[in-house]
Amino acid sequence: MFILRIWFWLQGQVLVRVQGDNQERLLNLALSRGIYVWNVHWREGYLYFRIGIRGFKRLRPLVRACHLRVRIVAKTGLPFFFRPLRRRHMLLTGAVLLLITIYA
Repeated sequence: MFILRIWFWLQGQVLVRVQGDNQERLLNLALSRGIYVWNVHWREGYLYFRIGIRGFKRLRPLVRACHLRVRIVAKTGLPFFFRPLRRRHMLLTGAVLLLITIYA
């Protein structure tokens, strides 16, 4: 289980909130298509679960078929950590140069 947590952190994962009447059907369809979801719980009429980025992309047609509304509550993982650094090239260059000067 710990290995899976590391794997999904490296690939990126999202916390999803589902609103609608066919929430159980969405879970059944996702599991039947091999989409891995975890930390599933209901709170105040909403279904919450975590899913990997690739799984979320595969989940979108199922959401439309079940006539549900989906909202991403949180994004965690390595891709979301490095996303702001794509625009800040000098910050990344400075960090690499700092590491080189410390360890050289």
